[in-house]
Amino acid sequence: MSGSSDNAVPITEEEMMAAMMQEALAWGTPPRLYLSYGMVAMKGMPPVLTDAVEAAPSFTLLTPPVGLDFFAVLDGRGLGAAAAAASGEEESERLVALLRDALATQVYLKLMCSDSPRLFLDGMSYNGWWATTLREAFRVFHEACSQGEHGVDAPAATAIVALVHEKYLVIGNHGASKAVLSRDGELVELSSDSQSLHMSKQATDASVSSAPAPASAAAGVVVDVVVVEREARDEFLILGSAALWDKVAPAAACAHVRQRLGRTSRIIMPWETHITDTDDMPMLLAKELAKKAVHAGSRDNISVGIVIFRDFWAIRHTQAATASKAASALAL
Repeated sequence: MSGSSDNAVPITEEEMMAAMMQEALAWGTPPRLYLSYGMVAMKGMPPVLTDAVEAAPSFTLLTPPVGLDFFAVLDGRGLGAAAAAASGEEESERLVALLRDALATQVYLKLMCSDSPRLFLDGMSYNGWWATTLREAFRVFHEACSQGEHGVDAPAATAIVALVHEKYLVIGNHGASKAVLSRDGELVELSSDSQSLHMSKQATDASVSSAPAPASAAAGVVVDVVVVEREARDEFLILGSAALWDKVAPAAACAHVRQRLGRTSRIIMPWETHITDTDDMPMLLAKELAKKAVHAGSRDNISVGIVIFRDFWAIRHTQAATASKAASALAL
């Protein structure tokens, strides 16, 4: 005979999350990959900061064993004066967090409803699946924006999202923001400022898969989605709002970061901080790119994100130690 439900102990939200986490961890163990990042939203001449950035490592419940990290830049220049004056930075941060949560929910639902959830995370052949997932997340995001208490104009809440996986990168973009990948000095542009995706020659040579948005995109919102297979040559990814790219060319931005990471040599400019081995360096690099746009004449809010795929500081230590040993050997 079954017992009475009146005596049942209610399950807390923490217990439910722990149980779901155990189920997720049964899928495997997380990959051990190097990754560091810096994100910055810098206020310009507008009265309030309407840009926002977001970084969320392993941002969905199922990603600890999968290794899926979320990075986003929200370009709020088109949110409208009323929304900006009413809430400013707080509203922009709410919007980018809303986009993160919408995407996390879509990933979770689609994977858990699948007969073989890990199948969709195993290779480049599922770029169509990722395109559907990101576009649905952007649709939910824009619907929620349009219902906001400050009357945010949904199509004006543009953003670019990067999902970093062990084997590939997924970029979703609506608006004039851009994502640029540096691959041993080769420039791979992963988005454009138009509603149609234009890949550079380097991206084509690197076997980049793209999935053009359908004409029936919800509410007229066109989201460009591209999936890029990761390579050992990948150095870093730059995400930037339109205000950055209006003044700093992608090639110049990549060259600056490579130089600061010690890939090439150059003279330090007055506004640049001397780089040392600290966790704050990716943030400093993001700020420097934003300042480059300001020095080039930008008066708008600027948001920048940098994701670094190699431990350049450890490499420099190794190179310095090797050079020191060689010098000591010659002195003997």
